[in-house]
Amino acid sequence: MKATRHWIIFMLMLALAGAATQASAQVYRWVDKDGVVHYGDRAPDGVEATLVTVNPNTVPVPAPPEPAQASAETVPQSEEAEEEPLSYAEQRRRERAERRSEFREAEQERQATCTAARNRVAYLEPTPRVLVEDEDGSTRRLDDEERLRLLEEAKAYLAENCGQD
Repeated sequence: MKATRHWIIFMLMLALAGAATQASAQVYRWVDKDGVVHYGDRAPDGVEATLVTVNPNTVPVPAPPEPAQASAETVPQSEEAEEEPLSYAEQRRRERAERRSEFREAEQERQATCTAARNRVAYLEPTPRVLVEDEDGSTRRLDDEERLRLLEEAKAYLAENCGQD
């Protein structure tokens, strides 16, 4: 019984392998009257078609990425190199780019601080027993006054600096 099942599976796999090689045996390429390129397993009548060689055992290799063009901002400039003075427009462009970069950094830092304050509120509000670690490494429990003071400070910071974030 087992030998028969294995024999049937082997024969099916052999038949499928043969069918796969037959299916990929011939591919034709032709251009229609509108200039559109077509591919098919049969060449149409009355159209000049070329046989395309297809090897089903190959894997297409992607083209290597083109080297990135270095921009003026990423290329290190030596102080000794003689450069042409920048135009007024180019100076303004660089100043605006620098201000935008500084603004983005400050905004990211503000968002991180707001997230930390929200996390502190979410932790302190429902938890009546809060443990903290002192500078000497010992752990102590905050009393209610300390916990409420820290909670109010975090809420005030959120209201003043974080708005509707």
